[in-house]
Amino acid sequence: MLDDAGTHAVIRTNAGGRWTTSDDYVGPATIVGYTVVFAGGEPSHAIAYCDTPAGERTVVRSEERSLLDAMMRDEFCGRTVEVTDTGGFTPVSRA
Repeated sequence: MLDDAGTHAVIRTNAGGRWTTSDDYVGPATIVGYTVVFAGGEPSHAIAYCDTPAGERTVVRSEERSLLDAMMRDEFCGRTVEVTDTGGFTPVSRA
């Protein structure tokens, strides 16, 4: 859901709380959930929900095949990533 200005998404939790996300966040974040999406039987891209140090949440995406393979093999929740200005991410630490 977008706020009235249409600039921030709101993610609702099962407990009724909410996080505001910003499309322009760049910097460190921690993965709290992710999925690898398949197309035609092959990994296509990954989407990850990440918490920022300010307590906001951001959504990032990657199509890097070696990263997709690692995300299918290893657990990525809790890992620190660097969010780029293009909405992508690079892992910088293990959980």
